[in-house]
Amino acid sequence: ADAARTRAYAATRIGAGRFDDAIGALDALLATEPDDAAGRWLLLHALYADVVGGNRSRADRAASEASRYIEAKGPHAALASEWLQVMTKQP
Repeated sequence: ADAARTRAYAATRIGAGRFDDAIGALDALLATEPDDAAGRWLLLHALYADVVGGNRSRADRAASEASRYIEAKGPHAALASEWLQVMTKQP
């Protein structure tokens, strides 16, 4: 129940453009539940949205999380792969 609540909170923060809040909540969740695939996907989503929104300071972490998600064969790996390509293009 707590993991689901944290994921729901993070999703609303992502939707509101409050990426720091989402990332903080998901980092805490994944510290105790590292195999939470939905949490990992939301983390990647928050990082990607922040990076493409202009915050390049998280680009390396976002790319690393995308690679991790793809290697784990997450259900959205194809989209994660597209996002990784976008993030790693030279500006």
